[in-house]
Amino acid sequence: MSDTAIAIILAVSAGFAYALASVLQQHAASEAAPELSLRPGLLLALLKRPLWLFGTLVDGAAYALEASSLALGSIIIVQPLLVTGPCGRSRSPRSDDPSASPVASGSPRSRW
Repeated sequence: MSDTAIAIILAVSAGFAYALASVLQQHAASEAAPELSLRPGLLLALLKRPLWLFGTLVDGAAYALEASSLALGSIIIVQPLLVTGPCGRSRSPRSDDPSASPVASGSPRSRW
């Protein structure tokens, strides 16, 4: 198998691992107490959650997969493949967040 083929497999794997890490961490964070929102205590609470820690471990593995794929392949091939992770998701942005739709649609005009 050529280096380019291995780089492609590693890059796609990294994309899926980044997506999995994001889902795991987001799920763990969504279960945190609402009064911890935007407070330093939230990070301390998350550090005690095994699911969030596992998400962080998966994120580190994704980074290693990305670095390995870049060692074998060109950034022109690897970088576009890293976004393959969220391709299977069909959720639309939350309708109660006015800035989500313009950002998700790629519009340069977002409300800040």
